[in-house]
Amino acid sequence: MSLDKTIRDRATQFGLDIATLVRQSIADEVMRLVGARSTPTTTAPKRATTAPTRKGRKLHLPPHCIAPNCKKPHRGLRFSLCCADHSSAPKSAKRKWLAAWHKQKASS
Repeated sequence: MSLDKTIRDRATQFGLDIATLVRQSIADEVMRLVGARSTPTTTAPKRATTAPTRKGRKLHLPPHCIAPNCKKPHRGLRFSLCCADHSSAPKSAKRKWLAAWHKQKASS
């Protein structure tokens, strides 16, 4: 056997060994990643609970109706922060009340 043939055979075997190790490493990594995501089939599926909390600006809402001199609790943003008595008021009046509340809030 010549030296060239021996070196060629050893290099070929070395390359095959490296390829085998790389394939096995990739297969192990894929199984680890896929296995980490899968859930056991014996457990019940998770149900959605409450929505995750939002990070960001907190809404600063008035504690009561935005109509002038009204101290009743408002019905929320859907009703323009007005109580039951003032939620049927015209939109232009509600806009004026809201602008006045913003102005008062900004000055304090």
